[in-house]
Amino acid sequence: MTTPANQKPAARPLNFLAKRFGYMLAAQWGSGILTGAFMILLARTGAGELGLISLGLAMGAFVSMATGAGFEDYLVPRLSARRARPRAILAEALVLQLGLLIACLVVLLLVCSTLGYDPQKRLIVMLLAAGTGLQTVIRSFFVLFRVLGRQDTEMAITLPGVLAGSLFG
Repeated sequence: MTTPANQKPAARPLNFLAKRFGYMLAAQWGSGILTGAFMILLARTGAGELGLISLGLAMGAFVSMATGAGFEDYLVPRLSARRARPRAILAEALVLQLGLLIACLVVLLLVCSTLGYDPQKRLIVMLLAAGTGLQTVIRSFFVLFRVLGRQDTEMAITLPGVLAGSLFG
């Protein structure tokens, strides 16, 4: 039995799964390795800088937790539905998350002011917290790629972004 010239033979399920898993693993490990190397280099420059970055990342973890608020669990079934409108669903989630992010950053600014941080320390904490919060918002965008089975596209976007962020840091 022959197949028409414009049809590809069906991919084997194991190869398909291995390929998708490989893309996700590369994106996650690439991010983790670059972040780990950045923190090690930062620790070697001095304890003060590492402490300030750690404070910013800890504050950013609170912002990330408040901004994430279960949006991935909300998005997966809605995007997987038969008659889903991915752009409208994603836009709705992103607007809500950006609103939460702005509210969290305002609260964080008030906390930093109350704790008496100097302007430079406040700026660094706010920038790191904003970056961590934006990373959480972007995760919702990548849920769409996962639902559509486009982990290769996700990796193609994630790895250069992480590399650029690490080089900037």
